[in-house]
Amino acid sequence: MDTPQQILVVEGDPQTRELLQEYLERHHFKVLVAEDGLQGMEYIQSRPLDLLILNIDVEYINGVGLIQLSRQHHAALPTICMTGCGVSFERVAGQENPDIVLSQPLNPDELLQSVQSLLSRP
Repeated sequence: MDTPQQILVVEGDPQTRELLQEYLERHHFKVLVAEDGLQGMEYIQSRPLDLLILNIDVEYINGVGLIQLSRQHHAALPTICMTGCGVSFERVAGQENPDIVLSQPLNPDELLQSVQSLLSRP
């Protein structure tokens, strides 16, 4: 039996975090959740990960900082960044561009398609 792919979700809003976890687990992914950048950093530094999904506006260490950190520990870790309405991630991020940027509120089908696309890369 294949080991489920492990996804780290870093999201400050408890309801969104829980919905993401339940949705991804329903699609047979193993999901770790972090409520802020510090928890996210701990997982990035200590766990094997297949995908990082994060909100750009998490507390303590923002999304840009987490992407930089993830690239130090997992050079090829695919990343999906979630932004609020009207926020241009590219304007904020500079050189640390994620693989995919999704606007919130998220479309579940778009999220799943993005996850599957990134995890199917060779």
